Amino acid sequence: MGPKKAIQVRYRLGIRGKIKIKEFKKYQIDQIEQMIGQDHVVHWELKRGERADIERFISISCYRGIRHKDGLPLPCLFGNELILMLGLVASRMPLDFSMV
Repeated sequence: MGPKKAIQVRYRLGIRGKIKIKEFKKYQIDQIEQMIGQDHVVHWELKRGERADIERFISISCYRGIRHKDGLPLPCLFGNELILMLGLVASRMPLDFSMV
């Protein structure tokens, strides 16, 4: 969570601006946790969803699932590398519109 969201949470709970973490009361911490849990995906929920995705990849035996099952690294493909891997490279020959 960034500073902008933290300020929004603070104002929604009515917490003054110059308070340090160690000065929070137990009920304030509980309120903050509850509000963040309602509005955002927290760490453990994200990890659980990530694990479910990996199990689904393994069950359908796709490329990523096989790599996970064998404990091999997954290639991190972006941009041109992904296009080259998928064979989606367009012809590099210049187009000739003189015959049109």
